[in-house]
Formats: sequence, C-alpha cells, structure tokens
Amino acid sequence: MTMEWSAELSVGFGEIDDQHREIVRLLAELDSHIEARDARGAAAALGALASAVIRHFSAEEAMMERWQYPDRQAHKRAHDLFLQDVLALEREEAEDGLTQDVVDWAGGRLPEWISFHMLTNDAPLGRFLAARGMRTPPLAEERKPKTS
Repeated sequence: MTMEWSAELSVGFGEIDDQHREIVRLLAELDSHIEARDARGAAAALGALASAVIRHFSAEEAMMERWQYPDRQAHKRAHDLFLQDVLALEREEAEDGLTQDVVDWAGGRLPEWISFHMLTNDAPLGRFLAARGMRTPPLAEERKPKTS
C-alpha cells in the first residue's frame, strides 16, 4: 500500500504537517525499495523512517508537555507502542532481510497505523495547538520577574 500525502492528512499545524509530509515521503521511499526487492535500499529507508518517527514523536511530546495538552499521556502511549513495533520491524529486517513478514508489515500495517494516528491522535493535537495561536509559550525562566 503506497501512502501519499493529502489534505485529509493535514492536522492544521504547520510544524507537525511538515514532519508528517517527511514521514510519508520516507514511507514511499521504503515502499519503492521493497517493490524493487532492493534489500540494502529498504534497510536504509527503514532506518531513515525510524529516525524520522523518533524525532517527530519527540517533537510532538515536547509540544504536548509544554502546552499541557490534556490527552498527552494517551497520545504518548500510542507513540510508545508504535515505536516498539517499528524498532522490532527494523530488527527483523536487519536479522532476516526482506522476509514476507517484513514486506507485509512495511507495506500494510505501517502505512495504516501512520494514517490512523495522524487522523485520530494528531488531528486533535493540531487543532489544540492551532487554537493557541501557533505561538510558543514563555519558558518558566522567561516568566520570572527580572531583579536587579
């Protein structure tokens, strides 16, 4: 299943949408290597995808914490579960190559989960952040009155 970026996947918050576009691009790159049965290219693409997902989850979690997003614990649990699966997929590919399980998971479950997560978890987060004017709240140090 090739996943393509569409307006339906937009969460309405630029930074998150930009990261999602990159994840979708890397997923398509992985898919093209799998279709070509290019094991080396697939391994590199899977590694790049896992790294992008880790960076993205870290950025989202920092935003959720900073803004005290009410659903942040459940959202983080979804991240943790998915990350376990992605890292297991990466390990399996490294140990066994492009097995049918790896191909099926990378071409089916992975894009399905990413799409589901964007629409179900990230869209409400995007609306929450956008409603706050897409500005960065002051850090604790910045809120302290200056004394001379």
